[in-house]
Amino acid sequence: MEPVRLLLVDDEPGIRELYARLLTRAGFRVNVAATGPEALERLASDPAEVMITDIRMPGMDGIELVTRARAVDPHLKVIIITAHADVESAIAAVNFGAFGYLRKPFSKQELMDALDRALTVRTAEKAQTGPEPAPPCEFAGIVGQSEPLKQVFRMVRRVASRGLPSTSQANRSPPSRGTKDAATLTPAARTGTAATIRLASS
Repeated sequence: MEPVRLLLVDDEPGIRELYARLLTRAGFRVNVAATGPEALERLASDPAEVMITDIRMPGMDGIELVTRARAVDPHLKVIIITAHADVESAIAAVNFGAFGYLRKPFSKQELMDALDRALTVRTAEKAQTGPEPAPPCEFAGIVGQSEPLKQVFRMVRRVASRGLPSTSQANRSPPSRGTKDAATLTPAARTGTAATIRLASS
């Protein structure tokens, strides 16, 4: 089983190193960042399951970081580390999507308990949402997700791959009434049940 991926964000090098050593020894795969923008870069290149961040940092603070990080990964669990004077800010961060906060000073066991709760909730959420949906199919600027519409796209591609008819073929008499055209759509494709179509932006 792969270790849990964790991102630790703090602008103080000594704090980062201390927590990183502690969490690595506990079995986590720890990535670190000194600022909010650096944390977002880390998440983009190496997504984490849990992020631990200080509430007060230069530039981008913990509240903005929580908002932007969870916009990218709604399942990301964020634990805020705060001093006593910043409890109100930590509560505000929870209102913006943080999982919870730890007030300094806290023990190793308190940190481990917070991580365990965060991972339990994340696992439950992922199980409820199920697998990622299949990417939509696209043809000639039309995007669709339903299986009937995908059947139409496949049929049109097959017909198009045969090329344009010759002059002699084009001059043939139309088929008599009652004769089925080879390109007749299946019932599901004709009705387009549950099909979702949107025009691609120009």
